[in-house]
Amino acid sequence: QHFYAEPRAAKEVLGWTSTTNLPEDLKERFAEYASSGRGEKAMTFDLDDKILAAVGAAPVGVAA
Repeated sequence: QHFYAEPRAAKEVLGWTSTTNLPEDLKERFAEYASSGRGEKAMTFDLDDKILAAVGAAPVGVAA
C-alpha cells in the first residue's frame, strides 16, 4: 500500500470498525519486502525524469 487513509470519519459517521491489525500487517508487508530483495536493488529514476521532462519540470537537484 502506498497511501494512508484516515478512518476517523468512517468510524464516527458510519459506525465502521476495522477488521485488520495495522502493526501486524506492517510487519508482514516489511517481511515480504525484505525477502523480495527490493531493498538491495539500486534505485533508478529514469521514468521520473521522463515524466518531469514531459511536464517541463526539472528533476530534483538539477537547476532549472
